[in-house]
Amino acid sequence: MPIEIPDQHYVGEVSQKAVIPRNGKVLVVRDLIDDTWDLPGGRLHKAEDMAEGLKREVLEEIGTKITVGPVIFTDQFVRKRDNIPSVIIAHLCRMDEHVTLTLAKDEIAEAKWIGKEELSGLKMYGVCKKALEAHFENKDR
Repeated sequence: MPIEIPDQHYVGEVSQKAVIPRNGKVLVVRDLIDDTWDLPGGRLHKAEDMAEGLKREVLEEIGTKITVGPVIFTDQFVRKRDNIPSVIIAHLCRMDEHVTLTLAKDEIAEAKWIGKEELSGLKMYGVCKKALEAHFENKDR
């Protein structure tokens, strides 16, 4: 039986996230709005270059520059707080390991490095948790 595809185009937002590994762990940030852990990054602006948009979001949130690498995870979801359809694109990124993070006081409550073993018990957005699971499963990249 063929799949019925609606003739409407997708209308939603693109959320880009940075998976930043260091010593077997990844950087996560805690959201001020609903006290949930997230990956650094945010929404892509209209007509913005994807890599530049992710760099901008990470600089705004944690105060540091990153190098944007390959896409390692994509998915779609509906954001619960406002019912907006969204696509997540997670990139493997790098940052200088000697940098001091400067958190955006109006967005980020806390940042920390977590390992695979900490992921299951963490209150984290589902798609971000799936992105990290994919990263940890394939971390030999």
